[in-house]
Amino acid sequence: MGINPTSLINSYFGAGNSLLSEETRRRLIALGIDPSTVNSEAQAQIIIQNVLKAKKMETENISAKPENVQQRCCAGEIELMKKARELAQKMGLQLANNLTLDEILKAISVQISKVLNSDTADKSKKDLYEEYNQELAAIDKSYEVVKNNENALILSMNMNANINKMILGL
Repeated sequence: MGINPTSLINSYFGAGNSLLSEETRRRLIALGIDPSTVNSEAQAQIIIQNVLKAKKMETENISAKPENVQQRCCAGEIELMKKARELAQKMGLQLANNLTLDEILKAISVQISKVLNSDTADKSKKDLYEEYNQELAAIDKSYEVVKNNENALILSMNMNANINKMILGL
């Protein structure tokens, strides 16, 4: 009688998901995880906890800014860069082509503050710069959403990598 490699592996790893309770198996399936990829009840519980934490964080990020749903859908960093440059051009600012979005927004903000805090600027100019300030606030808000979404994506990718490491036993 020879040694069967499959039975040897199954005995070492606990025969796949046969060690999982029925409840754990159902929870894994509900979360979209194949129970056969999990080696133990403890590993399954850790994976379930991590996935639930990630979903909770994702839900909190989405629900934290309900007024920005439309902006989140269409506002990317490139589009925001274009909007910021257009605003700067309307204001008469000459900006270098190699500036980041943060630098452009700061330059616009400084110019708006100068005019709004100036005693020599007339009322019509201050009103115009108040409109520019509202445009800047909208761009800032959209940029914050983009950064939050990027951070959530990176967090999600890191969590997926950790789950894969756990599944592979690394």
